[in-house]
Amino acid sequence: MAADLPQSLPALLGVRWHPVRRRRVAPSAGTLRRALIALDADALDRAVGAWLREHAGCDEAAGRSR
Repeated sequence: MAADLPQSLPALLGVRWHPVRRRRVAPSAGTLRRALIALDADALDRAVGAWLREHAGCDEAAGRSR
């Protein structure tokens, strides 16, 4: 659950600070849904694919350096 996360993780992800609750508050399900609907699926696919290609050999390279 988001409420159980250390506050450093939501901060790293850019979650907003709630001044009354004095902590970072995760976005609601509706906010996440609207954000996902607004995404350009093709652009997301290209970005994720590029990231995966870039990092595909990371585990193998790390294993060789041990």
